[in-house]
Amino acid sequence: MALLEKLDHPAIVKVKAHGESQGLPWFAMELVEGPTLAARLANGPLNVGEARAIFARLLDAVGHAHDHGGCSIASSQAGLTSGPAKRKNPASFDGGGVRR
Repeated sequence: MALLEKLDHPAIVKVKAHGESQGLPWFAMELVEGPTLAARLANGPLNVGEARAIFARLLDAVGHAHDHGGCSIASSQAGLTSGPAKRKNPASFDGGGVRR
């Protein structure tokens, strides 16, 4: 969790709080509104431009995590969100399983 808290990148969803309750760990992340990649793919395949834009932002986010001590990230289509077009970097990554 400490690693995720350190990450400050427009395409990585921020951890807002974390703790433990009744012996169980919990964490809260910022809300990112918009369809998931899985929902977008349900409408058909991405065109080359869409795929390039999404994966360029994703790879930049993964590189940022790596530069800050993360070396393994696992995510899924459900963990990739395309936020509103008005955002500077509309694709967001939920951090998946960022590990040292």
